This record gives sequence, structure tokens and C-alpha cells, in this order.
Amino acid sequence: MVEYVVMNPEQEDRISRPGQVIAQRLFDRTHVLRVVYKQEFNYVKIITLYVGRKKQYAS
Repeated sequence: MVEYVVMNPEQEDRISRPGQVIAQRLFDRTHVLRVVYKQEFNYVKIITLYVGRKKQYAS
């Protein structure tokens, strides 16, 4: 699931954390999975991930 979110996000935030990307995708009806990662050379380094309430992170 984490790899899928990074490769196919519904939303991406590249501004909030310089040098890092926050990828987000619907997890269930009321939650999203957010994955914070950094692209380093030819690989993706996962910094952290967490489940958040959909309404809190809606754009």
C-alpha cells in the first residue's frame, strides 16, 4: 500500500517540507494514508507515514 501511494498519489505536497514530498491517497471512507518521502539518487527514502482524517487533509 505504501509503495502504491508513493507511485500513484491522489495528492502530492512538495511545498510544506522542502526536499521532501507528502503523497496522499484515500485509505478508507473517512481516512487518508500520508507518506512523507525523499527522492535520493535512484531510490525513494520513506521518512514517515501516517493515517489521517480525510476532512483534515481535504483540499
